[in-house]
Amino acid sequence: MEMIRDNAPETGPKYPHLEQLFRRAIEDGTLTPGDKLPPLRQASWEAGCSLGTMARVYSALERQGLVTSEVGRGTFVKEPDSLTANVILPPGSGGSADLSMINLVQNEIHHSQAENLVRQAMARAAEKLPSVMITGYGDGSGHHEMKPRLMPLLDPSLQDLNPGDLILTHGVQHALYTILSRMAGKGDGVAVEPLSYPGIRAIIAQHGLTCHSVETDEDGILPDSLDMVCRDGRVRLLLTSPTGQNPTGITTSLERRQAICEVARRRDLLIVEDDIYGHLYPESPPPYAALLPEQSIYLTGLSKRVAPALRVGLALVPTRQNLLMAQTITTQCWMVSPLLAAAAADIAERDDQLSKMADDCIARSKARAATLSKRLGGLVQGIEACRPHAWITLPEGVTDEMLEPIAKSHGVLITEGYRFSNRIIADHGHIRVALLSCPTDRQFELGIERLALALEQIRQQAEPAPDMSFV
Repeated sequence: MEMIRDNAPETGPKYPHLEQLFRRAIEDGTLTPGDKLPPLRQASWEAGCSLGTMARVYSALERQGLVTSEVGRGTFVKEPDSLTANVILPPGSGGSADLSMINLVQNEIHHSQAENLVRQAMARAAEKLPSVMITGYGDGSGHHEMKPRLMPLLDPSLQDLNPGDLILTHGVQHALYTILSRMAGKGDGVAVEPLSYPGIRAIIAQHGLTCHSVETDEDGILPDSLDMVCRDGRVRLLLTSPTGQNPTGITTSLERRQAICEVARRRDLLIVEDDIYGHLYPESPPPYAALLPEQSIYLTGLSKRVAPALRVGLALVPTRQNLLMAQTITTQCWMVSPLLAAAAADIAERDDQLSKMADDCIARSKARAATLSKRLGGLVQGIEACRPHAWITLPEGVTDEMLEPIAKSHGVLITEGYRFSNRIIADHGHIRVALLSCPTDRQFELGIERLALALEQIRQQAEPAPDMSFV
């Protein structure tokens, strides 16, 4: 099996490496439900390990509910009910019934005004929506009457562009899925940052595409690395979040963005930019759609700006890809509900209220980043860039998988860093903390205090026991 042979560790303990290799392959779709794992003897030979080590790996996968063993037939990838959801979020993070548990996992950005804003916008939309939009079907790209009203939700540098190039989707996730289903073919390559929103890796795997991780530094994607990936692989698209990148928080400079555009021109690369957090970074450089409009798709939505229930995404798409995307949406779901689109348009026209909500979020995120830095010190990377989330480097000897259950036992949920990795062998030395998921500052402070206690518990457990022997 090539996956084992190509990624077998040359040095160090083999069991944790192999267990992680198989688990990641199952989670990201490299191994799909129903696939048969190789016999133990073959797998151990490919990995260069003992039969007993590989048996431990298979047993661990079975305990985790990822595979099932059938006597006389072999070991097969299982299809648990929550496997797809767990690719994006840890189990149990989506609204736990345990109110004592503080959730720092999901980037739910709480606004005190959001609920009333959505309810009122839905009521106004229902009252004013023309009968023809209620009783009839619209275009796959969205009702054209709505588009000019929605343009204020885009980056300021894009608001004077043609509203006809705007396509409505059911959120950014739906837009990404639609783009990959129509603008890349099976076996094509997609360039991504080495760390990104876990849903991206899941979409790429489900479409049978190849994920190419590009090297980055503190300013984002390295142009030379992107150029090399495009030269060596059949890469058609770059999926990137250059503003408030998830999970690192990096915002790429204008100079670096211009260098990325040069590579895209030379390699005929389509840039797909997820700008879902752009409203929290008003000082950021213009998006790729302003720098290279003919080769860039710009994505944003209302789930982070207002509320997740308002599933309306906006895709600014070049003319030559616009019809393809609209046709694909028609085959998927026909159209975005005009009622939802009208509510989004109603909210988009309340610019003063949206600006005030964004300013409030930025102020809260800065205050909470300061709280995090004060309690965890130098573990927080790029403290000035922290807005919706913070990327935390764990102390030496501490892994994300070690910390997560201990943090949970202290009453706080965190996201392990490996979930964001687009490489087969993930880094386990980081966690992500959502800064704006807690409704109150006090709840956030309590969550960070519990996280610090969990780290302290691990440190104490690692200390050697005092020598009690007598000479």
